Amino acid sequence: MSAEGLFLWQAFNRESPISDVRGDVQTEILAAAVFQAQGAKVTALELLPKWQRNAEPSNLDAEEDETQLRKYLAMQTV
Repeated sequence: MSAEGLFLWQAFNRESPISDVRGDVQTEILAAAVFQAQGAKVTALELLPKWQRNAEPSNLDAEEDETQLRKYLAMQTV
């Protein structure tokens, strides 16, 4: 795997962790169904795990990381 490919996976993992995301979505749907069967007014989206700590998207960090990676890769080809 190239360094750029690894960087892209790391950036993706920061936004939405790869390992258990599908299991969490399935569990959220199941939990919502159980709550709704008992009369709770809840939707599956309300039970979705929040992967990022801050609510604002961190585009600046990703852009800065990409810039640094591209500079590093450019130095390696010289």
